[in-house]
Amino acid sequence: MKKYGLCILTLFIVVIFSGCATFDNVGTKPLPLSEPVQPFIGLSSRLKNKTVGVYLSIDQTKIDGGHYEGLLQAKQVWITAPSKKQKAALYGPAKEVSLYSFMDELGRQGLLIHFIKEWNNSLSTQFDYVITGTIEKIILNTYGRGFIGGYGSAGDYWEARIFFTGIKLIETASSNTIYEDNMETYAKLAPCPIKLNWSLFTVVSNSLSMAFQVPAKTFLGTVAQGRDAIYSWKATYQMDNYMVTPIEVASRKGACELLKRIKETKSP
Repeated sequence: MKKYGLCILTLFIVVIFSGCATFDNVGTKPLPLSEPVQPFIGLSSRLKNKTVGVYLSIDQTKIDGGHYEGLLQAKQVWITAPSKKQKAALYGPAKEVSLYSFMDELGRQGLLIHFIKEWNNSLSTQFDYVITGTIEKIILNTYGRGFIGGYGSAGDYWEARIFFTGIKLIETASSNTIYEDNMETYAKLAPCPIKLNWSLFTVVSNSLSMAFQVPAKTFLGTVAQGRDAIYSWKATYQMDNYMVTPIEVASRKGACELLKRIKETKSP
């Protein structure tokens, strides 16, 4: 049975210290941190003192991402990942955070916005312009600080990428589409709120203990019957408090990018 504990120890260390970078294998460690507060960019003359209804759909928004540890940023799964409760805290409100941050930034930039919760053709005519579109996908990744003491840190930051599709600015009086395109925004903040509460000694100790917990049967039988034992020492993480998330920052950057593009769009 000891051989199973040694195998799990080896697997654990491989998962922690190996792997590949995210975002299409392009490492994000060298990228600079994002500024949480966006600069004022000014409004297009067509939008000054105009009312703008904003409707962005989040009904079908996809949420993706994960937690990464180790020098090579290995994605943590199963027994090495944060708890379901911690994942829910990070990813659960992602759609709403993205939506309301986007809208809030439009207002902060000086746009006279009105939130449209549900699309209604007659309602939209109450405004000079409407902005519509979809938040298609949100990717949130966290990169840990490694074991206690900082060994094996994945970079100690977190990042978000948001995909906006079918973003339109429509002049309601003429029904003309002034602007239409897709957008993709990115934000990176530090430190990472997820912290592994294990030392290297803890990893070795818990892994070796599996030799006495997992039945010595076939591989599939071992995994199935030993699941409870494995979860009894699942990696433990601490989640620190944070003031702002990269999802919020990426969404605010999206709002500014939209206003910038509208400003650069020539009148039809």
